[in-house]
Amino acid sequence: MEKIPNSTLPNESEKSLNFHEISEQRKELRKAITDLKSSNGAIFEKFYKEPMEEINAKAREFKIEDYESFGEAKETLKKQKTEYESEILGNRANIDYEEILKTEPEIDPVLKEIKNIDELKRFRMRRQFEILDPTVSFSTKKRNENVIKMANSEIKTSEGKMSEMDPLVLRETELIKYKEELSETGHICMTPSVKNNADAVGERMLTGKPIFLHGPTGTGKTSLARLVAGDFTARDPEMVYCSPQTKESNVWGKTGIRPAKGGTIETVEIYGPLSKAMAEGKAVIFDEFTALPKEQMVFIKGIFNAKIGDKVNIVGNGITEIKPGFQMIFTANLKSEKNPERQELPPEITREFEQNNIEVKYNPKEEAYDIMLSRLLDKDGSLDMSFYDLQTTLPNLCKVMTEIQESYTNETDREVAKKSGAMDASGKFHSLKKFVMTQGSIEAILSSWLIEKQTGNKERSFAEFLDERFKTALTFKEYSKEDRILAAKILASKGFLITLTAKDLDLPEDIFQFNTIKQLRGDEAIEELKEKSGEIRHLTLKEVASLDPFGKKAQILKNKAESLLGEESNNGDLFVKRLKNRKNKLFGKEKNEITPQITSTFEYKDPQGQKQRESITLNIE
Repeated sequence: MEKIPNSTLPNESEKSLNFHEISEQRKELRKAITDLKSSNGAIFEKFYKEPMEEINAKAREFKIEDYESFGEAKETLKKQKTEYESEILGNRANIDYEEILKTEPEIDPVLKEIKNIDELKRFRMRRQFEILDPTVSFSTKKRNENVIKMANSEIKTSEGKMSEMDPLVLRETELIKYKEELSETGHICMTPSVKNNADAVGERMLTGKPIFLHGPTGTGKTSLARLVAGDFTARDPEMVYCSPQTKESNVWGKTGIRPAKGGTIETVEIYGPLSKAMAEGKAVIFDEFTALPKEQMVFIKGIFNAKIGDKVNIVGNGITEIKPGFQMIFTANLKSEKNPERQELPPEITREFEQNNIEVKYNPKEEAYDIMLSRLLDKDGSLDMSFYDLQTTLPNLCKVMTEIQESYTNETDREVAKKSGAMDASGKFHSLKKFVMTQGSIEAILSSWLIEKQTGNKERSFAEFLDERFKTALTFKEYSKEDRILAAKILASKGFLITLTAKDLDLPEDIFQFNTIKQLRGDEAIEELKEKSGEIRHLTLKEVASLDPFGKKAQILKNKAESLLGEESNNGDLFVKRLKNRKNKLFGKEKNEITPQITSTFEYKDPQGQKQRESITLNIE
């Protein structure tokens, strides 16, 4: 029997026509023809008649009788609708660097430097894998050691250049790079916390030992594993999607059949994901590992200590040698109150992961804001949105997401619990059991917003749109009433749900008791919100990069000021102390009654395009 390194047998090819896309195109043509009226027959004949005939011919190819049931036909159209909308978003996600560099040419050298650093780090990691590969010759290892030293030197030089660059230009480039990464991966970009996790995974991959990524639902564990495995090995990983129904054959492989010459059928042994990863030298990711029954976990343990070059007997496939690049990565939610259906790791498995486990947490709110901005950017880096939504709505959405995540993971701050109404009279506060808002939730919301804007199906402000999306989530009866009430209170405490009523949400009236604006101003507050959110402005990339709702740039400036005064310290008062010391050196202790100052005045344009003048005075005392 022939062995083929495929995880599945060839399937019948799917229909190439997307009938939802055809339907949308026909709507566009019909609308254009309707707009022409009867007085423009010549234009119709020349520009619209033939396209309309062609699109109608394509539409007639969709026949219910081609499907086993009406339900199957309906599901096909639903799937094609999703594919079509994803393509719309994919087209928007692409970056038009040529257009961006017309107005922001200073981004080009920064972007090249960043990409150079990324490439050097990937190159360095791959050379490190070669050094640790027992099958690689001594001369190759020595050459790689010298190459790595040179790469480290170049990385250090490039990082030094980056530290001298304009912070605003760095910020512009950062947002553009995030958008590019989101368009490539769909779900993840290299924010600081993600980068730290990626570096930690990369370091552990060098040991060749299995790596265990764990954390709450929606933290991006699987996306991180895919990204790092692909980046550091230059090969797409194999996937095992674990469930109680996963069998050994789903992991190692199975026997199948395929057509052969002369119309006969031949039997083949198909490599499973684990076998294929070993034979081809790539990573294999076991997604949701704790969904496996314990006895299924144990059968994988036998390969945990296997090394590059080892030969493994795979049932049905014979002896397979483990090629360089093989790596096992596991992702999971640990068994807990939130995940009672998960399996506890057997002691022998736990010991394997003791030194090679990484907890993946939710992104901090500042990073969540950057990801939102990047998703909303147009191809040329610009953004059409109200200043109110950029400075208030989105930052508050990030705060809400953080508070909901903290409640879900039982890490709620007492003051936050009190303000959101989660704390009772005895001082105890409730936590969310099942309801949680993640980057996946925000991705779905913003994707729907972009589609709504592009298709023009509805005319409403972003604030109204958000409230409607929250309504969809808060009326989902899969969540307990207690969860829905607490989530609604957290949202209301940050100014959301103003355009809705308790009746709309099928929840008690007291969910709004912490929203003083809604309670005191009622309909007036709703109209003001719609007006502020509806004042759409076209912001350039530079204006978007200037937004600083969480004070990140102010902190960077403070850090730069501190660095001018000497070595860093964890002492929070060091900045002031150093200034006093510098004052004493400059003016003498006997002249302490003098209050020397440094003042700088500059002009700039705010996001509304208005000229502003600002003075900053540094009082050394």
